[in-house]
Amino acid sequence: MGAKYSLNNISLIIEDEVLNKLYSYRQESKTLSESGGLLLGRTDIHGNTRLIEITEPLAKDIRRRFFFKRLDNKHLKIKKEANKRCLYFKGNWHTHPENFPNPSFCDKSSWEKSIKNTKPGESLYIYFIIVGNKQIRVWAGNMESKKIEMMNFCNKK
Repeated sequence: MGAKYSLNNISLIIEDEVLNKLYSYRQESKTLSESGGLLLGRTDIHGNTRLIEITEPLAKDIRRRFFFKRLDNKHLKIKKEANKRCLYFKGNWHTHPENFPNPSFCDKSSWEKSIKNTKPGESLYIYFIIVGNKQIRVWAGNMESKKIEMMNFCNKK
């Protein structure tokens, strides 16, 4: 099933297993810290992407109520192993302690660096997901134009 997001002529489908993992990190309690990781998936010849796996917070990552920094090198090891199964880096995800999440200044700055430093590989876009308590929002960064736009939620696929 999954969830589908769209922007212009492309779509992003988030598989159910990935959705369930993302939802499991919602910060519904004031004691919960932000979480995050990498998005792994495939892009077809039409530019549509399917997210099949994510990395989850690891021991060396920094997690605070309003802050997450991915520091554990195991994320990269997981990514390399995923590449062997034809799953590739598609972007980053993290949580926010709000119902309908919006990117912070730090988020936007980090996303701009990601677009600048990431090689496009099989996809023209890199994706950024923020998991809120009531909604997951997705932004797509165009690797050529460097423009970042929020994707539209279409439906549960």
